[in-house]
Amino acid sequence: MHSVRGNASLLDEFSEKHMNAFFPVRFADPGRAMSTETVSHFNPFPGLRPFQEEEEHLFFGRESQVDAILDKLATARLLAVMGVSGSGKSSLVNCGLIPALRGGLMAEAGPAWKVAALRPGSNPLKALALALDAALFTDDDTGSGPGVQNIEATLRRTRRGVLDVFEKARQPEEANLLVVVDHFEEVFRFDLLRAGQAETDPGNERDDVAFVNLLLQVQKQTTSPVYVALTMRSDFLEDCRQFDGLPEAINKGQYLVPRMTREERRAAIAGPVAVGGATIAPALLTRLVNDIGDHPDQLSILQHGLNTTWTRWLEHENGKAGKKPLALEHYEALGTLDRALDAHAEEGYAELGSARKRQVCEKIFKALTYKGADMRGVRRPTKLVTLCALVGAHEADSIAEVIEVIDVFRKPNRAFLMPPAPETLRAETVIDLSHESLMRIWGRLKQWVDEEAESARMYRRLAEAALLYEAGQARFWRDPDLQLAEDWREANSPTRHWALQYHPGYEAAMGFLDASLAMRDEEARAAVALQQRELDRAEALATTKAETARRYRTFFLIAAVLAVFAMLTTLFAMNSRQMAQNSLTEAQRERQAAVEARDSLQLALDHAMTQRLEAERQLMYAGTNGGETMDPNDPAGPALVDAEQQVLPTVAVQDPASEAQPASSSPAPSQAQPPAPEQPAPARSAAQQRRAVGRALANNAVSALRRGNKTQAAMLAREAFMMNQAGGGSFTSAMYDALRQTLNALQPQLGGPRNVPWVAPGGHASPGETPQAASPNGQVQATGHVDGTVRVETTGGVTTLRGHRGPVTAVAFSPDGTLLATGSADRTVRLWKIDPATGKPSTRPYLVLREHTTGITDLYFAEGGAAVVTRSADRTVRHWWIAPESLGNLVCGVMGRGFSLTRAEWNRHVGSSVDYSEHKPCPE
Repeated sequence: MHSVRGNASLLDEFSEKHMNAFFPVRFADPGRAMSTETVSHFNPFPGLRPFQEEEEHLFFGRESQVDAILDKLATARLLAVMGVSGSGKSSLVNCGLIPALRGGLMAEAGPAWKVAALRPGSNPLKALALALDAALFTDDDTGSGPGVQNIEATLRRTRRGVLDVFEKARQPEEANLLVVVDHFEEVFRFDLLRAGQAETDPGNERDDVAFVNLLLQVQKQTTSPVYVALTMRSDFLEDCRQFDGLPEAINKGQYLVPRMTREERRAAIAGPVAVGGATIAPALLTRLVNDIGDHPDQLSILQHGLNTTWTRWLEHENGKAGKKPLALEHYEALGTLDRALDAHAEEGYAELGSARKRQVCEKIFKALTYKGADMRGVRRPTKLVTLCALVGAHEADSIAEVIEVIDVFRKPNRAFLMPPAPETLRAETVIDLSHESLMRIWGRLKQWVDEEAESARMYRRLAEAALLYEAGQARFWRDPDLQLAEDWREANSPTRHWALQYHPGYEAAMGFLDASLAMRDEEARAAVALQQRELDRAEALATTKAETARRYRTFFLIAAVLAVFAMLTTLFAMNSRQMAQNSLTEAQRERQAAVEARDSLQLALDHAMTQRLEAERQLMYAGTNGGETMDPNDPAGPALVDAEQQVLPTVAVQDPASEAQPASSSPAPSQAQPPAPEQPAPARSAAQQRRAVGRALANNAVSALRRGNKTQAAMLAREAFMMNQAGGGSFTSAMYDALRQTLNALQPQLGGPRNVPWVAPGGHASPGETPQAASPNGQVQATGHVDGTVRVETTGGVTTLRGHRGPVTAVAFSPDGTLLATGSADRTVRLWKIDPATGKPSTRPYLVLREHTTGITDLYFAEGGAAVVTRSADRTVRHWWIAPESLGNLVCGVMGRGFSLTRAEWNRHVGSSVDYSEHKPCPE
């Protein structure tokens, strides 16, 4: 055990002092009892603020803890007194450790001690320099001290700065130095606390690291009589890892303040009461010990409760030194300890009187507190001059008003703000909460802290958005964020001084907000102008309708007059009835003749279509048997050219049933167009002829389907595919639509798309990710992008595919690597051909699938690559046949016969010039 225990006489003297103070209450005999008639009563309880060194005679119940921290300091040289907020860390150091050291209880060090006490604040090195100057050079009558600036320069120059300053002070040989760092957790808030100084003092950017290194150097050495004691909230223990070596030093010298026992609590209550010249009723003493229980802020709210109870007792006794003890009636008048603190704070707030002073009060307390990202409420000590700037007080009267508000909350019977009265406040005086418990118990302050945290969060969002906008990575804000930001500015009126506490970009943030509001206003004006134009159009339309109505009324009036006239001439009309009947009969005959003429024209059109198709088949047959080109003088040439150019968009091949329809369904004779003059057709190969016929048949199939002739549509679709394939043509979307629509009309379960269960994942991306897929051989990589493009990378380079009108959400390769499927938020799926040799894709889509009603989310190839399965946000999964052979075979399966067409159908729709017996499109 350290030599602290060896100095028994000094320890006994220390304990005797406290026992003598407590003696009148519990141990005094009647002959030695203290006379309450002659004792001058004073309030021995400091309230929320910590005990100061000069109040050591009021500090009871912690003697065993003092002994433990003395041992820890002597062994480790760096003592870390830690505990929860309200556990009495600062008081234990001020009234336990320091008096014990001055009393010589650390025997090997002696009683000569210089104490440099500080709080790190936003400039820890300067705070340390000021503390060292006050402790080591204040009493130097020669005036040869180095000065605060020189001390600070020494601290910045070397890690041994504290040791060097102590050596230069030339203190007596027996002198020791104790550096007390109260609220050491402020070092972890260094970046935030100095945010407002960043522009004026950029040189202290890493002063927190230098400050910690100075303290660690004291702990590492053993030759100089310099020691360090720091107090820190235990919930900041994990933050020590920010500094190299600090966790190890803390572990070596850590003292975690324990909860006080019931006897220690009794001593902490009864001892100061006796020193204050009063007694306390046993019932009240027991009630206080029970009420404090395991409250996290036990000591701070206990001291406040005792302070206010004492004040109420003095008021009840009219200031006289009566014999009545402090009783339950004085305590219960305040309510519980929690309610007493809240009520006491509200009393101070009510004393302010005017709305202006209450507004100043709110701004002061918001400046002195803040809630970090971890939602821990912490104090923020601030100089009086800075508080005045934050409040907006620049004139002498306004500054005096700020001081008046602060004085209300630092009265001796309240002591919510530091420094306590009657210390004079100057511009450089640091104003601080007396204890964090006020933030947790005073309801109004809790609300202010939350409001300040929300206001700071909104400002930081705005400042960061302004930086992103300047970098070209963001746009102006729009509602609802813009409206929230505007409401925030109107409600809080943020100033530059306030903003610099949280982010330096105040001007950019406000400019960004103004520009966003201006853009919104401009858009609103444009919308109003558009609305006005629409209103003008509506009014003009209403005027027109009113004029029309007026004309109708005039017309009806004239009609009424004519009706009267008609009644007068009824007799004449009856005589003419027979003549009118005869005219009607003649008109009906003329109408019938017109209908017959229209039917004849329709038959002529059908015959012309048959001749044209016959000419096309003959040309195809001629090319097949001899490879001959088309004769320019062949009368079928113009028909074929016309068919190929127009791709037969409006020709409908009639089945036998449709030819029996009434003549009224056919076009009127007046609508028939005269035949175009014949033009010489260019020479065409047999393959071109087949492809032209295939395209014509595909359109005929779709036309037949629209007329409801499903069987004819299926046969024409199959023949179109076979003709196109025989001519070496590519599989177009028109060909695909003809096959798919006819299949879907005949048997929806075989056609596409159809809803199916989802059985496999596709090349899709999670929200916020980029969809990617690789070909089966790994040589081709496809990546979808939000701009609707697909980037395809091969060993030969990069190809960008365009066509989607929305972000690409899914990509996948077919099993053989010859097709790439891409899905998009534009509700389509596009298929692209991949060259097997080079891996390069076609720049035009092979197929476009369009049946989904919302964006595509997933897709994959099925049926060995013959089909694609897609999933969409419309909650459907669809199966699409995409292989031409598969679609053609499905048609044959649905038709149920070996040939697509009968001979009569063949001759009608294909042509007798192509041998029917040699053409078998469907497998038998």
